[in-house]
Amino acid sequence: MQLALIIPFMVLFYNRGPLIGNIVMLIITTFCLWHACYQVEKYQLRAGFFAVENYNLLDKLFSKPWTFLHGVSLGVSMAYLYIQILNYRKEPLDSEKIRRFPQVHYLMNSPILSYVSIILGNGLIVFNFLIGHPAIADPYSWTMLENQLYCSIVRVTYNVGCFMIIIPMFLGHFNFGKYLMSTSVMRAIGKLSFLVALILPLAIGLLYNTQ
Repeated sequence: MQLALIIPFMVLFYNRGPLIGNIVMLIITTFCLWHACYQVEKYQLRAGFFAVENYNLLDKLFSKPWTFLHGVSLGVSMAYLYIQILNYRKEPLDSEKIRRFPQVHYLMNSPILSYVSIILGNGLIVFNFLIGHPAIADPYSWTMLENQLYCSIVRVTYNVGCFMIIIPMFLGHFNFGKYLMSTSVMRAIGKLSFLVALILPLAIGLLYNTQ
């Protein structure tokens, strides 16, 4: 319901022009990063999930609409790029493709750039998975600044890493990945991951309340 109320307003900004849309999305992302840093400082939250102070972590950093607007804004930007790619492919004249979609034309004709994007995207995702290990092992091993940087930036960089892999698929430069994502096994895993994400906050809240 929250997304259904938020996304149409973001789409309206992109309808006014891609520059206006990108500026608004950048402002939203910056606000969300600042808000996460502020909440971590105010409530002394930790990157290590099982710190005593983290009893209200989900409420302060994850459950409110303004805590995930940066992810939504990045998703809307991604959707806009996908629509531009579709429109580029529908245009019959090469000259019009170059004139109307110069950025998409450059990406479509730069397979090496797509492969670099895939490598960097995978590296960014792995980095996001591993960087928080010291804080998980010992929630009090990081300074408050490190906790702020991790809690504010990690979701953005993870989303960017995923987009760096997905965009080459849209451009037709990573057909193996596109085939892999369309298999029945991966589709089942995707549906299961969504259900687990819905249940996870309840499980964590139950864990804290039974300590």
